[in-house]
Amino acid sequence: MIAGQSDMSVEGRDIIVVQAKASRLGMYLMGQALFSAQLMQLFSPRSVESVALVLRDDEVLRPMFEQYAGMRVVVCPVAFENDMQLLSAERVTSVSRRRPPSGRA
Repeated sequence: MIAGQSDMSVEGRDIIVVQAKASRLGMYLMGQALFSAQLMQLFSPRSVESVALVLRDDEVLRPMFEQYAGMRVVVCPVAFENDMQLLSAERVTSVSRRRPPSGRA
């Protein structure tokens, strides 16, 4: 069962918010990560760390983002690429198993 908003409280807790993008670190993801952390501050946690999870780093944007307290970039290229290859293989397999609509050969 997934807890609802009224069933949980982050007050006084250490929390981590994660924003992910299947590409290079960019301005949109940085904004999402920054403002997610700001929104969570409204719930009075003890601390908030915001992680931007990306496939590829950006050497110019990363230092600009990480200059803010609690902001961090995590680059995870190998695991993500392996997962995407698995997903692609599963999709091709599932598509090839489909039967053509009736009346078509």
